[in-house]
Amino acid sequence: MASFPTTPVVFPTRADATPIFADHMNAVQDEIMALEAALIGGSLPSHSVTAPLTVVGASPVLVLDDTGAVANARAQNLTGDLILSANTSGSSNADDAAKAAVQLALLASSGRLALYTSPAGPVPRTPELVLLVEVNGAIRERGRTAAMGDWVNIPYNAGFFVGGGFAWTVEAADVVTYAYSLVGKTMTITVYVQTTSLAGAANSLQVALPAGYTGAAFAAGSAYLSDNGVVVPAVWRVSPASSVILFGKNHTFNAAFTASTNLTAVAATMSFQVNTP
Repeated sequence: MASFPTTPVVFPTRADATPIFADHMNAVQDEIMALEAALIGGSLPSHSVTAPLTVVGASPVLVLDDTGAVANARAQNLTGDLILSANTSGSSNADDAAKAAVQLALLASSGRLALYTSPAGPVPRTPELVLLVEVNGAIRERGRTAAMGDWVNIPYNAGFFVGGGFAWTVEAADVVTYAYSLVGKTMTITVYVQTTSLAGAANSLQVALPAGYTGAAFAAGSAYLSDNGVVVPAVWRVSPASSVILFGKNHTFNAAFTASTNLTAVAATMSFQVNTP
């Protein structure tokens, strides 16, 4: 009977010219057959690895094959970068089309950590960069260019400033601050324009949301307003699906501003939910 896999096999030492009998060969044969059966049947006993496990080769890949599932897990050394993946053997492939795929890339070449996902469905797929940690600790999410919480200055565009029914003239030099930051679907934006001109008694002033974002829910708050040089109470509001911020003298937006030349100023820092473009 074979010793494998319970105990190490011990064969008697044979001296030169010592006869080898059938039971000697049968013992060797039993061990070989037991090992072969385990290899073919996938019943090799589990073992813990106390020393480093080295997989050698060009772009070596360690595959963790769960025989009870289609999707596999892999660890790959790709030119010094470590790629950990689940249900994918490449950026556009998937073992199991019914499941999503995930790749975590530890990029020694750039000092970054990147997370890619692709939804369930047939291949080829287009993986999405959902999280990127920069070498300086900045975190980029949802494939965005700017890091989470970093402020982005909005380029000047006269069309981003509109008076309700009357021309509101905001020149580039009038813009003190017009910038925003994003964390998930929360936008924080600061608007501060001064020495602007209003052609008539508008009931509201409109400032555009940046980069194609729109409001996802009603939000409102207080704002600073200098109406023809006189500081008065003011409010701001963002509505669902709206691409602008409304500024007014009251929450019903039915109080008229005073026409002015270089004497209208508005300022507020606002946070609210947004829809992604």
